[in-house]
Amino acid sequence: MKRKLLLIFGLALSMGLFAQQIDREKVLVEIGTATWCGYCPGAAMGAEDLVENGHDVAVIEYHTSDSYSNNEASARASYYGISGIPDAYFDGVLNVGGGSATQSMYSYYLPKYNQRIAIPSSFDIEMEVSSSGLDYTVEVTVTKVAEYSGSNLVFQLALTESNIEENWQNQTHLHWVERLMAPSANGTPLDFSSSDTQSFTLNFTIDPSWDIEFCELAGFVQANSSKEVMQTKLSILATPEFSVDAEVLNIFDTPEESCSGKMAPKVTIRNRGEEHLTSLEVEYTVNNSAPVSYNWTGDLDFLGKDSFELPEITFEEAETNVVEVTVLNPNGQEDQNPNNNVTTTEVASAETIDPVSYLILRTDNNPQETTWELTNSAGEVIYNGGPYSEPMKMNRDTFQLYTTDCYRITIYDSGNNGLCCGSGTGFVRVINSDMQTVVYAMEFTDKYVGEFNVNSIGISALSQEFAVEIYPNPLNDVANIVLNLREASEVQITAFDLMGKKVLEQNEGKLPEGTSTLTLDATNLTKGVYILRIHAGESVLSQKITIK
Repeated sequence: MKRKLLLIFGLALSMGLFAQQIDREKVLVEIGTATWCGYCPGAAMGAEDLVENGHDVAVIEYHTSDSYSNNEASARASYYGISGIPDAYFDGVLNVGGGSATQSMYSYYLPKYNQRIAIPSSFDIEMEVSSSGLDYTVEVTVTKVAEYSGSNLVFQLALTESNIEENWQNQTHLHWVERLMAPSANGTPLDFSSSDTQSFTLNFTIDPSWDIEFCELAGFVQANSSKEVMQTKLSILATPEFSVDAEVLNIFDTPEESCSGKMAPKVTIRNRGEEHLTSLEVEYTVNNSAPVSYNWTGDLDFLGKDSFELPEITFEEAETNVVEVTVLNPNGQEDQNPNNNVTTTEVASAETIDPVSYLILRTDNNPQETTWELTNSAGEVIYNGGPYSEPMKMNRDTFQLYTTDCYRITIYDSGNNGLCCGSGTGFVRVINSDMQTVVYAMEFTDKYVGEFNVNSIGISALSQEFAVEIYPNPLNDVANIVLNLREASEVQITAFDLMGKKVLEQNEGKLPEGTSTLTLDATNLTKGVYILRIHAGESVLSQKITIK
């Protein structure tokens, strides 16, 4: 009986100690990287995907041998023994080495995150930030809430900056760049031998060029003996200036060019106030049209953001269409800072093209997510395509639109990440009969919209100036081109690949009225599909050829 009682008491004691542990607030993701590193975009995109998918992470990126490297970054790289980049550490103990030039490392990072976020912590961190100009003070309190048997604990504090404009390895921004560590990369020693609470003050001065709106403080408890991170706290550097302050950040997912007089753009709002933002009125106009209203509800804390689609608006087309969005009455109150309540963007008038055009779509690594449709002004679907089955494959369709109208091409991505660049480098392009790009899209969210006009007036008359027959088609090395000209004309033959690159040109000189037979020499062209353009005077005809 005594042994059973002792066992029960021991189990109860251990369960009691475990019950005092708390949830892990954040998983610390530390990445060795550099702007010159060709495979580091995959690591950067992986970290971004972790954040965008709502996972509780704090990211620090240590740069090596570029303009963002510093002594602290070098010290942390040495601490982990990083010899090749990119190299990612999750809570100091789970490692994912390597990256990709085009693919996000998210699928490799997520299992490591899931493994660490499930482990409770024996430590709690509190940080209070205050500032005077560029000088900052952080009051830190670390509390041991449950037994811990490890040793050599330190508290580390790193300041990171995001949203830095930088063109690097086909990327446009840098995020979570480590700017400083306070007091240094050695951290602050923690000793809980006499007390379960450790309080101390850390001071640092920021560079005036750093944008505090995009700066974060990552504070974490780490055991130097094992390098395991026990707990992480994330704090923003900026502080609210107003109690109630709603901001409209940007307008997106508008057509690149417009001819329909209709659109349903998306907008991003942000809470800049101390109070949580729970309701907001949104109004928008195009070319000073009658406003369209939308009532938003949600729950955003300071600097929290939300993006959503606005109701469709009808407007009168202009050469340049000005879209203006205004936010009003946050939480049913007057906005204390009206200076950030309005934003605008411009949408150009759509091009007018010939009836024949071509869609070229290269899938990304998730082709099953991509579909598209081409509609007329009545909303009728004229052409459509997808979902696709082969990744990173070029797909081509021909549009023959002999009705004068405004046409809309809509690309849908069910993965909500467009065709580039988190999962490959896909794109969509609509080109006219002159091989000029009319619509082009790579980066969008769940939907991209492009519009263009087709005017068939006068086109048929031009095409009637001559007739053409090409045989054999498909062909091997050569083909015969039979022209029937209504009048003597200078004739030129040009071939383009599906990317719009000119691959062949034959100047035939001036040919007489009537029938002429020409030879197309395709011996230098590889197998595939090409667009053949035949100029006869002022007239042009385009036709597809296939080389076997």
